[in-house]
Amino acid sequence: MEYRLRHGGTSTTRPDASPIVTVTLDPRSRTTIAVTAPADPVTAGDTATLVATLRRTDGTTVGGQTLTLHARQAPLTTWTKVAAQSTNAKGRVAFVHRPEGNVVYEVRHAGSATTLGSVSARPVVMVSFAVAIELSAATAAHASDVTLSGSIAPLPPVGVGTLWMKTGTGDWQEVQNLPYDSSGTFSVSLPDAHREFTSTGCRSPATTSTHRAPVGYAAWK
Repeated sequence: MEYRLRHGGTSTTRPDASPIVTVTLDPRSRTTIAVTAPADPVTAGDTATLVATLRRTDGTTVGGQTLTLHARQAPLTTWTKVAAQSTNAKGRVAFVHRPEGNVVYEVRHAGSATTLGSVSARPVVMVSFAVAIELSAATAAHASDVTLSGSIAPLPPVGVGTLWMKTGTGDWQEVQNLPYDSSGTFSVSLPDAHREFTSTGCRSPATTSTHRAPVGYAAWK
């Protein structure tokens, strides 16, 4: 399609016309991407399923087109492509990904011979810490060492968990910090007392929940 501006002239101006401008209309369909992600936190080590649907702007779905899943672990700013799939006859794909921490996702369509590219909204999937702990001995003599050891995953950014204890049906009380190494493992000697212990991971950066793993009683004779 060609366009030109013309001026017919007046008593003080001469007629004139602009150069011709050619506009080529792209016949490809504009698209949108809708994506759903887990609303509840995913436990560390588990997978998250994200379902994306590619549609034209008139609402009809588009099959046989490639969608790519990109992830950015909070609070980082670098995106990583983690998967690519073709949409089915209903325009859908289901991505399964195992996040290592709180993750921001984005689904992209680069476009094709019949469709224009588009980008989805950015759902966030939260990851709850998984805490595994055990006692070196359930019963020990006074003044002997009993060790509480275990691991936290994914590795929280702080580097310190918390050791809690309670007696009988009493309230939980914070005892001491529980430092862990670069692999997320920890080890600490327990006080010489009859206690029930639990270890917590650090609070998730984007939630206020604390995740504990009870280990039962450590009794001294």
